[in-house]
Amino acid sequence: MTSKKKATMFVYSKKGNTTGILELLDESYFEYIFEVNNKTVPAEVERAFSDSDVLFIGVPTYFPTYQKEPNYPAYLHAFEYVIKYLEGKEIVVFGSGRSEYELFCGAVDYLGDYLSVKNKVHKFKFEGYPKVSEQKYFKWVVEELLYVE
Repeated sequence: MTSKKKATMFVYSKKGNTTGILELLDESYFEYIFEVNNKTVPAEVERAFSDSDVLFIGVPTYFPTYQKEPNYPAYLHAFEYVIKYLEGKEIVVFGSGRSEYELFCGAVDYLGDYLSVKNKVHKFKFEGYPKVSEQKYFKWVVEELLYVE
């Protein structure tokens, strides 16, 4: 018998490239879905993260003009205490970027490396808007992590 782990999708996308990887996913994979904007409530995100076994955190690349060193993404400042104190979770940090930028998918690397100290972390990066093959592969990854025999 197959069982499903509880999951949260938490994604911020400035231009839609990062959310593009989600096109083939069914909403039923996730108990909680947050497309982050200025109305997203950190306490609700914290409750969802607490209640989930697997977290999917989607972030866009850093901007090339001012970001020279990796650090916590400014656009997620309101959620910093929620994200930085995660412990004992399985987390997929994913995002879109442009390889000509000095820090290609720097937010993915920063969060993935930071969170891997107290969590099991997988990183998934793709260039610009994802190709169908990348969407299919990401769907496979999601299903592999969520469904257990």
